[in-house]
Amino acid sequence: MPRFRIPVLLLVSAAVVSGEDKWLVARTDNFELFTTEGNRQAKEAIQHFERVRAFFAASVTGKRDNSQPIRIVAFNSEKDFRPFRPGESAFAYYIGGPERDYIVMQQLGRESFPVAVHEYTHLLVKHSGSKIPAWLNEGLAELYSSLRPDGEKVIVGDLLAGRYLTLQQEKWIPLDTLLDVDHGSPYYNEKNKTGIFYAQSWALTHMLNLDANFRPKLGDFLNSIAKGDTAAASFESAYGKTTAMVARDLRKYMDGNRFFAAVFPIKLEAKMENPEIRLADSFELGLALAELHVLGRRTDQARAAYAKLATQNPRSIEVEEGLARLEQYERNFEAAKPHFAKAVELGSKNPRLLRDYVGMLRFTNAPEPEVEAALRKAVMYDPAWVEGYVHLSGIALRNRNHEAALAWLARVRSVKPETAYFFFTNLALANFYKGDKEEALKAATRAAEYAKEDSQKRNSRELMNFVSQIRLEERAAKPRPAVVAEEEQPRMERRPRQEMPAEETVAPPKDDLTYAEGSLTLVDCRPSGTRLHLQAEARKLVFVIEDPNSVRLTNAGGATREFTCGPQNLKVKLGYRPRSDVTGDIRAIEFR
Repeated sequence: MPRFRIPVLLLVSAAVVSGEDKWLVARTDNFELFTTEGNRQAKEAIQHFERVRAFFAASVTGKRDNSQPIRIVAFNSEKDFRPFRPGESAFAYYIGGPERDYIVMQQLGRESFPVAVHEYTHLLVKHSGSKIPAWLNEGLAELYSSLRPDGEKVIVGDLLAGRYLTLQQEKWIPLDTLLDVDHGSPYYNEKNKTGIFYAQSWALTHMLNLDANFRPKLGDFLNSIAKGDTAAASFESAYGKTTAMVARDLRKYMDGNRFFAAVFPIKLEAKMENPEIRLADSFELGLALAELHVLGRRTDQARAAYAKLATQNPRSIEVEEGLARLEQYERNFEAAKPHFAKAVELGSKNPRLLRDYVGMLRFTNAPEPEVEAALRKAVMYDPAWVEGYVHLSGIALRNRNHEAALAWLARVRSVKPETAYFFFTNLALANFYKGDKEEALKAATRAAEYAKEDSQKRNSRELMNFVSQIRLEERAAKPRPAVVAEEEQPRMERRPRQEMPAEETVAPPKDDLTYAEGSLTLVDCRPSGTRLHLQAEARKLVFVIEDPNSVRLTNAGGATREFTCGPQNLKVKLGYRPRSDVTGDIRAIEFR
């Protein structure tokens, strides 16, 4: 049964002011806070959020995608915050990047902490992978926004006066409607409706978490939500209550004379008592603000910021990484490539950037040696990247180096279902070329188990046939000679003309096959289908052989000749059926 997990992200706000104010950076293992406030305020803020983080670490589960400390940037005025603000009404927001998460605030101070914790909660919910309805997402963020440290304790559930007043003054949303609100709903987007939505979401979440009649079954309710059940069905299964009954309970709860809160003991680690605090230099601050522009898709501001930083440090890895990300987000892939390459050249050890660089090279059809070099660098700094080893094994197989392919695949300790088909396919081929057909067949069988798409299933059947050297289906036509190994590569055999039925020596009907003549330059043997490269006058054509048993072979002069996988120099006439991905599917080969 899926378990409900809510991780929460914590924000520390840092105030930035213009003019001659000096920036400080405060750091712990979990946070990096930029502020123009003094040492005392910076220490107080980062310790506050460390206590909040400790609360969530002890009470909820979840894993952030990014390993870098959460970076908090807080501005001390609306004017300074405005260039980074995502919307007119935003006072604080969370934004995630490839390497780290940001929480950005207009101001730093105790009065801003609830907004910070609200955003932190959203961040952790996102990283938990839990799909929860809008009312619960916002309700949890509002509930935890009341979280406040009290010595070595944390108190959760204080009355939110503004939300409570809204409930007293405005007409409530019918509970069934509240439970169905999504991110496109007017209650989530229109100013005159969002207030009551947030207030009721907070009230309902508060009751479920802290009321003695609801809290004991809260886990069952959340697990039902996590399975994909509707809130109405989850109320019924967990509490035996209809939504109408829950609505009446909520009214009583908010009209009552008692309001519950919870107290949790929290003790900071000794090293958190004295966080590192120092003056921030202009370059590191500039990098942080430039990245905020990139993540916010403010392209012109980002380019200007990085141009300024490049004048300060023309060989900065971080600047090149930032520019690579900027162009990547703008889908200017050719413009992104040199920045990726420069970052790698300068010594970037950023695993995610190196993986993205590989993807960029493959997407733009870069030369294979260039892709291989990037792959080697990527797995060096990310030794758990299974897809990288699978790509490298594929390159080794195309270069007829089965030992190298096996060596790359041997580094894989576990493989996810979405990668397993490709892993086992390459493992089957590498073992086949090594001569270990038993292991090849085992791997091919596993590949077939993970084949999902029709093309994968078709290729898996061909792979099984290839490594076992037997047909999966009996055919009425006279069997062709079996494919055999020659120098650890399969070969295709030409049959004498007298073996072919007479009617197969003539061209098929016009509406059946199309023909092309020229020089066969390459036979590329792949598990997905052998490919033939033909130089036809000024054109280079590529064909695939999906089913060798459906191809008729005819010779010029009756001689029996054969060719192996690899470079060729043969005059041929190919009959094919056109396809969209290649020139066509070969159904006839006539040797000239």
